[in-house]
Amino acid sequence: MRTPDLGAGAAAALVHGGYVLPVLDGLDEVGEYQRVSILTALNKPLGVHGQLILTSHTAEFRAAVGQTGRPLTAAAVIAPRALTRQEAATYLSDCLPSSPSPAWRQVLDVLVQGQARGLADLTSTPLGLWLIRTVYLTPGADPSPLADRLGSDAAALRSHLLDRLIPTLIATRPPCGDPGGGYRPSRYWNPEAAHRYLVCLARLFPAAETRDIAWWRIAYNIPRIRALLGIAVGLATMLVVLISGMLVFQSVSLTGLPSHSASGQSEDQGRA
Repeated sequence: MRTPDLGAGAAAALVHGGYVLPVLDGLDEVGEYQRVSILTALNKPLGVHGQLILTSHTAEFRAAVGQTGRPLTAAAVIAPRALTRQEAATYLSDCLPSSPSPAWRQVLDVLVQGQARGLADLTSTPLGLWLIRTVYLTPGADPSPLADRLGSDAAALRSHLLDRLIPTLIATRPPCGDPGGGYRPSRYWNPEAAHRYLVCLARLFPAAETRDIAWWRIAYNIPRIRALLGIAVGLATMLVVLISGMLVFQSVSLTGLPSHSASGQSEDQGRA
């Protein structure tokens, strides 16, 4: 964009010509009042040729539009629809070998026929399909619980999959030993330790308050680290006080010597 061949007004020409498409991701991740301000600000420059992509959770976007009192100019709202049972079964079938095991055939049958409501509800979203694929499409995994009582309760099935997610990921992705090995870990993680660490982070940064992990706040929220920081700060403060006291004492001593010498000389002169 800064080459002389394009000229100084190349960027402005692209913008005014409609060749730049801004993508604003995550309206729902800002505060409620900020959403209203953002929608109001976006409506001002939008004209006939204005274009942008704004992503948000549906509920937050609908609430912000209601508070604004005016939708985005010429906005087309696109929302993902739930996957059908047949679509979910086709996806899982494509991930399986050409001749799936009897247990998997039973799971696919009850899914298509709607006999496992919990399984159907969970597989209606890409996240649910990914959880099932990650946990059960691994060597040696038995998918029978998906067609049994566990498949009838979506909440219990989701909790079950989330509980098994961390151990499965650690087991199926052994360390590669190379720090630059891409998405493979460079070291082995203990599943129980990883679970404790993630639980700690979840408690420090609850989803109801934030969706981000402010790593600089971790040290202030862990008792042992906070205690160590308190001791370190206390020792540093004591050291500063001691050094300051020594400097003040030395300064007083140095400034007192000349005055004492001068007074002594004056007394000697008086006596003389």
